[in-house]
Amino acid sequence: MKKIIIKGYFMANIYCTKKLEKLIGKKNMAANPSENLLGNWNANIFTFKQRKCLILVNEETYYSVLFLDVLKADILNFHHLFYERLIEQLTYDHIHFPHEYSPKILNDLQPIFLPTNNNRRILGVMNQFISDTVFHIDYFFEGKLADVDVSFINNKLTTDLVKALMVKGEGDTWTNGQPITAMKTKISECCHP
Repeated sequence: MKKIIIKGYFMANIYCTKKLEKLIGKKNMAANPSENLLGNWNANIFTFKQRKCLILVNEETYYSVLFLDVLKADILNFHHLFYERLIEQLTYDHIHFPHEYSPKILNDLQPIFLPTNNNRRILGVMNQFISDTVFHIDYFFEGKLADVDVSFINNKLTTDLVKALMVKGEGDTWTNGQPITAMKTKISECCHP
């Protein structure tokens, strides 16, 4: 069996929009970010047919994780929900941690909510992803939130043409699937045999 080397922590720094900050409450926000391996995330909350939905976008890879029909209690007890949804999406996108890593990830993948960092580029990407999410739910699932395959929709966000993900050095050429490839690379940098 290969030995897994762990390079650091899987903590998740989640910078919240003002709207999400208000829902979470100042007392549940951390003052400082924590060391982490997967990079920082930005989060926004939006409504679809009077149901709260949450989107997280990784600042380095633009990999997104979508949560549909969430309650305030889900957000305040976010540790297991975040772990389960992230692993579910990674699996759907064929991104895998070694099995031996699962207990370490579950223990370390603590979401830390932080006040907004006003990252305008990520805010723009999140807003585009929210617009795309609403379109895909209407188009593929006739607007029926209960019927939505959230992993499918989330995968569409990261594989469809996303203008914010311009390939460096190629002018106006845009890339498909870049967030998935970038997250695979990020995870492989964290875990090596």
